[in-house]
Amino acid sequence: ANGCEADLQNSAMTCGACNIACPNGPNGTTICDNGQCALNCTSGFGDCDGDLATGCETDVSTSLTDCGACDQACSPAGGTGMCTAGACQVATCNAPLDDCDNDPGNGCETNTLTSLAHCGTCGMACSFPNAMVACNNGMCAVGACNAGFDDCDGMAVNGCETPVSMDPSNCGGCGVVCPGAPNAMPACGNNVCGLSCNAGFENCDGAVANGCETNIATSVTSCGGCGRACSGSGVASRSCTNGLCDSSCAAGFD
Repeated sequence: ANGCEADLQNSAMTCGACNIACPNGPNGTTICDNGQCALNCTSGFGDCDGDLATGCETDVSTSLTDCGACDQACSPAGGTGMCTAGACQVATCNAPLDDCDNDPGNGCETNTLTSLAHCGTCGMACSFPNAMVACNNGMCAVGACNAGFDDCDGMAVNGCETPVSMDPSNCGGCGVVCPGAPNAMPACGNNVCGLSCNAGFENCDGAVANGCETNIATSVTSCGGCGRACSGSGVASRSCTNGLCDSSCAAGFD
């Protein structure tokens, strides 16, 4: 009387054949799609075991093995994950590793015992003046000093603070003190001790031991500078005053 009344392609009660009903499971709606039973899962759930009878059994918003979707494990490298609203996050890291870039995709990527940018903890960058740096067991340390500098006070916080290429108290190395000399202050240049002459004096013989031995304000052989001798031609006597030759002329000369 009612003919071929059953829809075998789309009816969940007669799916594929008469009297074959699609099973109902939790967290979803059973449908018949082209004669095959299927599930439309409620948002936040998935049919991860593939069994229609158990419905959409997996909470993909919190599951570590199916986070956000079936077979999408939340297992960050070097740590423990957590699944929140279907997104995988790092819950804890295995020491000394840490998640310093906040990217769960690469897990706990940073070794805080050796990282120069994250030494001991995330964001703790090692940086010292005039020095290479190192991170040893989570502590910043001076690795090697830049050329011309040294760590003479032994304090890592100020790095290689001493310019040993020019410091007369640490000339060429820590504790190397340049000696004083007459009419001069000790000086250091290019890691070698030298002299800084007082005003009006010069080291004309080049010897460090006797300091700046020449008074260029009065010396007739070095008047105003080393080797600038006042002429003896046609003079009664040579003299130098304030670095200028002012010799007196001999009779008949002017």
